[in-house]
Amino acid sequence: MSWKPLYIGAVEGGPTPHPGKLTAGLQEIGRLVDAQPWEHSEDETAIDLVFHIPGSLLKPEYEGIRTGSLWRKRCIMQVQVAVPEELGAEEHDAIVRWYARKLVDAVELARTTLPRRKDALPVVQAATISSLATAGLV
Repeated sequence: MSWKPLYIGAVEGGPTPHPGKLTAGLQEIGRLVDAQPWEHSEDETAIDLVFHIPGSLLKPEYEGIRTGSLWRKRCIMQVQVAVPEELGAEEHDAIVRWYARKLVDAVELARTTLPRRKDALPVVQAATISSLATAGLV
């Protein structure tokens, strides 16, 4: 995996009652993020944002947002977001807005958490990218 300031991914817990709706909303946010400009940097920490989507086999064992691992060598911090099961019943635009809010919240959590970790570099471009990508959605 080559470095970039903000990665977005998902862990799906199997089939859902609303197949495709949660994935489609996340893919739209991913496209908005990928469309933003950025430059390679060795002076900042990237965010690996992982959405845990509940399914029939696995459901997140937590609610909300939490920080995960910090890989100092690769300058990447993982942030995890539990997607509520009931979100799948919403319309596409509401799902996209929910993902947009959680993207901004997750980047802010990483930005404020990193200074407390020893030798961690700051979050810079990921904060800008999340703001630009979600403009008008949050």
